[in-house]
Amino acid sequence: MASASIEDKGGGRWRIRWREKRADGRWTQPETTVHGSAEDAEAYRLVVIRDLRERGHHDPATHQARYAPPATLLDGMLAYVAAAEADGLRASSAATYRATVPLLAEGIHEVTCIAHTAPLPVTLLNRRLFDALKPVLARRGKTVPHAYLRVLWAAWGWMADDPVGWPQTPPRPSAIRGYVPMATPYGRTVAPTLEHADACLRRLRARRTSADTLLAVVMLRYTGLRLRQVTGIAREDLDVSAGTLLVRHGKTRAERAEMRTVPLAQALRAEPIFASAVSSGARQGLLLRCSSPRSTVFAAWEDASELDGVPRHVWAPPNRINARPEHAFRAAFQAQLTADKVPGDVVDFLVGHQGDLRGTHYGRDLAADARAAVDGLPPIRWG
Repeated sequence: MASASIEDKGGGRWRIRWREKRADGRWTQPETTVHGSAEDAEAYRLVVIRDLRERGHHDPATHQARYAPPATLLDGMLAYVAAAEADGLRASSAATYRATVPLLAEGIHEVTCIAHTAPLPVTLLNRRLFDALKPVLARRGKTVPHAYLRVLWAAWGWMADDPVGWPQTPPRPSAIRGYVPMATPYGRTVAPTLEHADACLRRLRARRTSADTLLAVVMLRYTGLRLRQVTGIAREDLDVSAGTLLVRHGKTRAERAEMRTVPLAQALRAEPIFASAVSSGARQGLLLRCSSPRSTVFAAWEDASELDGVPRHVWAPPNRINARPEHAFRAAFQAQLTADKVPGDVVDFLVGHQGDLRGTHYGRDLAADARAAVDGLPPIRWG
């Protein structure tokens, strides 16, 4: 007759034992531990009896997700970020998410009153937790609740899809509404001019900035690329004789897949700092080495606003939460080309937007127009 016993091990742990016959005819006494209440243990005992009656054996692994100890929320969030990065999330976004995770955990410890030395179980995931976190996260900044809770929401869904790997994760609702607050909308802003950008560059040089940081900003001004694209340029990506640059990196998955070769402006190739970087050393490795010069560029823009009359709103719009010291050069580049009547698909090609380009492959006419567009850029006014 099929039977199973329960033994209280304390601390919400229950040992379940039963007898079953192996394939060789010998009897064994398997056991497993259930974490939960007495009702959970009794429910599991009945499952064991049912399996013994119907199949003659019971496999605890098939019920691990429900009766195993709850997974740790912090581990789950970090594992989600790692999986997202392996699936194509760009490295800069993954780094931002990883920095978000411990701050989220800190907030969860605060609202649940769980000691910081104790693990956070995934069973905490529910609407009440999200509602309690909103005012706590709001103290860190206006955009933080939306950005942080989106990471928690995405990690929740990722764990819920793998109940064996992340046991006791509750099902996530299908609708995000109410869990994550709406993002702050961005309004229209005014782009800086190249004269504004040059004022910042002059102040950057006056601050005795490192050559690599100065070169990075010079290239931002002449190419309209993103900072990560510029700092990731390898010497082999530059064809000096042809005056072209192979852009390997991108913000979106489509842009990363669509590597493109863009022309380099004549004025950029004539800049001594650029020519020196290209000609020095072997043609391997990165063109320049600087991590994130955001704070340095921010200070240079501050100087340009205070000393040269550059309007602050062109690089730090008041209707945006964060300033855009590096992105301002990209905005100035696009605004200059637009003022020069450069076709929109040429601008999209140069900066990497997925606009209405001329055909699947970049045609000869597009490349010629792109060359003419960048060669029309005025040189930096260093004086």
